[in-house]
Amino acid sequence: MITKLGFALALVACSKATPSGSAAGSGGVAPAPASASASANPLSCDNIPKADFQALISDPITKVEGSTIGACNAMVGTKLGIAALIYKDNEVPFEPGPLSHMLSGVGDKAYWNDGDAGITGPSLHVLAGKTQCQIRSPAPPKSTLTGSADAYVQKLIVLCKDMLAAQ
Repeated sequence: MITKLGFALALVACSKATPSGSAAGSGGVAPAPASASASANPLSCDNIPKADFQALISDPITKVEGSTIGACNAMVGTKLGIAALIYKDNEVPFEPGPLSHMLSGVGDKAYWNDGDAGITGPSLHVLAGKTQCQIRSPAPPKSTLTGSADAYVQKLIVLCKDMLAAQ
């Protein structure tokens, strides 16, 4: 599912990269475009445990690197496995929909959405002050999601908390 602003969280678990704004290949979504307020310096992901990314995807992660759009990208070889994005100063609307699952105890406000069957897994949106963390997960078998999404969403929450703490 792509938000009404036309971006998707950069979680591509497909066999080839897709250009921004295009339809994603099998098993992924199109990467997020660069933010208008993105800095030229990549986000530091040194304090984000690689294990927290690995808990979300089935393929072995080879490295986690920051990007200039405010993301920590977990790479599977040369391909993006999963990314967690940070938006500051309310640059992206925080708009839960009618089918969103509201959460408490995470940031100031939080919700998660079900994924699109066979395309994406659940997505998590956490607002803490004026900073928002967003993660969209790949669909199984690229993700570790099995059965109910509740346990998987708890893994997404751990990663978002790490991302927010690193700011």
